[in-house]
Amino acid sequence: MENDPEAKSKVRIYVDRFMITCEIDMIGDASLADFMAGAPTFITVTGAVVQSLEDRMRFTAEFLNVQKDKIIMILPEALAKPDYAARRRWPL
Repeated sequence: MENDPEAKSKVRIYVDRFMITCEIDMIGDASLADFMAGAPTFITVTGAVVQSLEDRMRFTAEFLNVQKDKIIMILPEALAKPDYAARRRWPL
């Protein structure tokens, strides 16, 4: 991201009943927290895969707008690691 003025970052976004794995355009070395703080009402994402929270794929979209106020959680995709033991304790 250092030399690229606009770099794609792969993220996972959780909204009410869905998980969206997608890419967002972040400027320079901005952090995800800075990106969210400066984001407008809708966040444009690309390469979106929309799944239910039970991991059932619903649809894909090359371009999608996500309403910022509906986002419950957003994190870099690289930090999202499954915890299979937790799934057995906490069924969805």
